[in-house]
Amino acid sequence: MKNKNDETHRFLPSGEWEGFYCYNNSRKHHKILIQLHFDNSIVSGFEVDIINSYRWNGFYDTEHSKISMIKTYPTDTLEEYKGEISKKGIRGIWEQLVDISAFEESKPKLFKQLKGMSQGKFHIWPKTSKNKSKTEVKKSKIKS
Repeated sequence: MKNKNDETHRFLPSGEWEGFYCYNNSRKHHKILIQLHFDNSIVSGFEVDIINSYRWNGFYDTEHSKISMIKTYPTDTLEEYKGEISKKGIRGIWEQLVDISAFEESKPKLFKQLKGMSQGKFHIWPKTSKNKSKTEVKKSKIKS
């Protein structure tokens, strides 16, 4: 049911969004499937995957096409997602909000590894009935 405050910007429909994220130290894409709600410059939502569930909260600015969201894990680990809003979805960078600076001088090799695993890029877009995810396409082929 639509709320009168629901965002009306065509690039930010509330509902199911899909896409991927990757780590800076790897090219492998990891799938994201999120429920997002856009309302008066505030975004909120949730994500459930095979491991756990996560909360999303943040702010967006349609005038400047910017968004900033925090993904909260059940362990209270936080990741910040900052991106640009466009007709192709939301694309940007993410970073785990954890201080690893203690390793920078004492263990530079470990610091570099941890940094590569604690930040990366992402791209998400609204899922539509025409835009089936790869998993759904595979499932429909198996049923046929």
